[in-house]
Amino acid sequence: MLVAVLPLLGASALLGETVERGFLAVAVVMGTFSIGVGLRAHRQRAPAVLLLAGLASLLAVRPLFGEGTLAEALLVVTGAVLLVAAHWRNLRAGRVAAASFAASSLGR
Repeated sequence: MLVAVLPLLGASALLGETVERGFLAVAVVMGTFSIGVGLRAHRQRAPAVLLLAGLASLLAVRPLFGEGTLAEALLVVTGAVLLVAAHWRNLRAGRVAAASFAASSLGR
């Protein structure tokens, strides 16, 4: 989640475009992996939809609106919030699935 928030903190201005692209690449890989593992465990699609919407927002912002605009800032914030929501929903769904599995294993 920290990777998704770094652009909000101005890390891109301090570290440069290449580092920002690296953060985005890490967010794509980590998000896809963690949501993918969760999807296999709990079979809920909502975290994947939130992840895709957040990544689309982060990846499309520069080509659509350029750098330093209000629209860019709003889309980056929106994308980061969507990524956080995706991971939160994934974690919650995983816990519910694990509790359900444990309860069914005990014969309840």
